[in-house]
Amino acid sequence: MNTMNEHVTSTKNMIFIPAHMALTFVDAPMIGVKLGEKGFWPIFHPDHEELNGRPASDTVLRSAVQASMFGWDAPCAREAIEWLENAPPT
Repeated sequence: MNTMNEHVTSTKNMIFIPAHMALTFVDAPMIGVKLGEKGFWPIFHPDHEELNGRPASDTVLRSAVQASMFGWDAPCAREAIEWLENAPPT
């Protein structure tokens, strides 16, 4: 099963979030938001922590949702940016 939409070509700098935290109706179990980009993509995969590769707190997940709506330069984005920037090397 393909879990990503065809236009999501890379998961680098992305955070995957359960759909119930998206603040809008999404017909997918989770969403993906990308650092620096507004909006989100529906992601058809059951486990956000597996795709994230490490645990993310609810604060980080909410920060990413808000950043995707209000911009990554908004104060609400700080926690998500820090989480992404402190990712372990792959």
